[in-house]
Amino acid sequence: MEPAAIQHGGFRLGDGDDAAAHDPRELFLALLGGEHFRVADAGGLEPLGDDHGGRHERGLRAGTENVPAIAGMGVAAARPDKTVVLFDGDGSLMMHVQELETIKRHRLNILIVVMNDAAYGSELHKLRAEGMPEDGSVFGHCDFAGVARGFGLEGRTFTKLDDVPKLVAEFAASGGAAVWDFRVSAKVVSPTIRRAHPHPAEKTEAER
Repeated sequence: MEPAAIQHGGFRLGDGDDAAAHDPRELFLALLGGEHFRVADAGGLEPLGDDHGGRHERGLRAGTENVPAIAGMGVAAARPDKTVVLFDGDGSLMMHVQELETIKRHRLNILIVVMNDAAYGSELHKLRAEGMPEDGSVFGHCDFAGVARGFGLEGRTFTKLDDVPKLVAEFAASGGAAVWDFRVSAKVVSPTIRRAHPHPAEKTEAER
């Protein structure tokens, strides 16, 4: 694990991180190759930012929670010849999880990559930066792979990233729809959040 002071790709890894969680920077890099079209929100993790290569020629930023999946479905419907890779947060996907049925029914070619940090990540980082209670932004890990299978889609939970580029290429070749669940660090703060909250609140002695 990197020390908290080391930055990479514009992101910062915080102290006390869960060693079992994926570093989202590594996940982004594993998924950004290939000819697929990428759709993502512009919130807490912001995977299509310039810090990750500025690859906007085949990508779309789609706003905040509850927007990315709708945008991704629109791209998939408009370009059935392309595989769409949708980066969505766990909180965001929970808001429109019923659209998995729509994706199944319309046979859309879309891979949903769930950035599962067990929270509304953008709100979590803002609350932390302001020294406010974060309880309302945290809800725990959801089994998105199991939910996807309940809708008749492929659902997978990943513990390693080694085979991700190969599996993405295989998915693009076969088509269809799937939900891939990645548990990511809730300690990684995106450039967007750090610009908006440049001076994190100091913890009191009692909080340490």
